Amino acid sequence: MLEEEFQQLEQDGIFIAVSAGNSFATYNSPGLNYPAASSYVVPVMSVDSNGNFSGTSQRHSRAIAAPGVGITSTVPDYKGNNNGIGDDFMSASGTSMASPYIAGSSVLVREAMEIAGTANITQDMIYD
Repeated sequence: MLEEEFQQLEQDGIFIAVSAGNSFATYNSPGLNYPAASSYVVPVMSVDSNGNFSGTSQRHSRAIAAPGVGITSTVPDYKGNNNGIGDDFMSASGTSMASPYIAGSSVLVREAMEIAGTANITQDMIYD
């Protein structure tokens, strides 16, 4: 059922950025975890501030990379100081930290394409 949803979103021109996975150090070979293995999504790998793959990031020729090492983001209060106020931040690493960069970038690319007059924008057009 999830594959059908991904297929429909892709057909509707929605860009779907997903984490490629963090198992490279375990298997020491290229590949993608699911749902990144789906042909309807764009897998996202993790790189450090020097542009090198993070040690655990999955690698694949159809994946795209973004910063994913030592990323500071908001977290739910129960993961932070549990003071009842949404004022909590945490630093984490991995492809889950990288994929939001690509999701956000895809919106900017789509907007630029629309301003330039491009119609019927697809996920592949944004990726390219």
